[in-house]
Order: sequence, then C-alpha cells, then structure tokens
Amino acid sequence: MNDILARRARRATVGIALSAALVAGIAPVTAIAAETSAPTGAVALQTEDAAAAKEKAYAAMQEALKNLEAAKDAASPEKIAEIDTKIAIFQENYDTNLAQAAIYKESLPTMQANVDAAQAECDKAHNRTRALEAELNKMVDFQSQRNSLNGPRVSAASATRK
Repeated sequence: MNDILARRARRATVGIALSAALVAGIAPVTAIAAETSAPTGAVALQTEDAAAAKEKAYAAMQEALKNLEAAKDAASPEKIAEIDTKIAIFQENYDTNLAQAAIYKESLPTMQANVDAAQAECDKAHNRTRALEAELNKMVDFQSQRNSLNGPRVSAASATRK
C-alpha cells in the first residue's frame, strides 16, 4: 500500500514540478528527470521542493504580469498613433520605390538592346582598326624591303658617278 501511495505522491509532485517548470521557463524534461530520479523515500522532500518551486513560479508569474501591465500603460494611444504614422510613411515609401522599380524594369530590355547594338558597333570598329593596322604593317614591311634592296643600288650608282 505504501508503494501505491508513494507512486501517487510522486506523480503529483511531477505534475506540480512540470507546471512550475513551465511557468518558470525551465525545460519540462529537466524538471521531470529531476523528479523521477529522486528516491521513493524522499517524497516529503520532493513535495517541499515542489511547493518552493511553485511559489517561485508564482512570484515569476506575478512579476511577468506586472511587466505586462507596465508595457500596456506605456503603450498610450499617442504612442500607438505615432507608430501607426511611421508605418504608413514607410509603406508609402515602399510603394513609391516599388512603382519606380517597375518603371525602370520596363525600360531594361530597350537599354539592353542599345548596349548590345553599341557593343556590336564597337566590335566592328575594333575589327576594322585591326585590319587597317595589319595593312599598314604590310606596307611598312614592303617599304622597308624596297629601301633595303634599293639602298645598295643607289650607293653603287652614286659611286660610279663619282
């Protein structure tokens, strides 16, 4: 019979500890583990611990209620109206920026086409410049070869005249 009473007392203290743990913010698993790991003969001690935890949790709950009331009092209608005004301003700015982005997004394909056309013209001019440079190099090489061939003739002709 004592075992049955001890088990019932333990279940009751586990329930109380679990409730107190939830209110106090303690992990329920930790509270249950602490309660169930206690020896059976320590039921009276567990009950005292549970009562102390319950009182502590009740005090924490009262403190939380007091903080909630203070927060409620701090949120005066004027402050709420000010916050609502700021939210409306931010929403208006967001909508304006969204509309501008849509306008810019519409012109992007045209701008991209212009960039592509300009790039094609640039590539064409670059290719033409390279072709002209190659042609110029050929003419310079040809002129150099011509001068080198004509150089000995001119000096021979001038030597015979003298």
